[in-house]
Amino acid sequence: MTTSALLTLEILSGPLDGCIVSLDSSADWTRGAGSPLSFPWDDELDAPQAQIKLGRNGWTLHPAPATRRNTHLLRPGSKPRLPATLQPGDLLKAGNTWLRVQEA
Repeated sequence: MTTSALLTLEILSGPLDGCIVSLDSSADWTRGAGSPLSFPWDDELDAPQAQIKLGRNGWTLHPAPATRRNTHLLRPGSKPRLPATLQPGDLLKAGNTWLRVQEA
């Protein structure tokens, strides 16, 4: 996979269902404010829940160090462990929030 400086995610749940979020730098996936991946209506998310980071090898999903709840990466045909490099088509779930990684 070619490393891209832009990650595009489709929101698949909640009041922003169907909206697209594009990241050009690392971000926290959180219930708290101040992040492009902030979902304050999801009481099941920790603050922060996970981190999506841009590194030399592309975008990766990391559980937050102090999270009490699980973050899931669903990829057909495999069961990746976190941290994991994100690929187009990956489904991400934390709390009641679902995201899908889009093609670059």
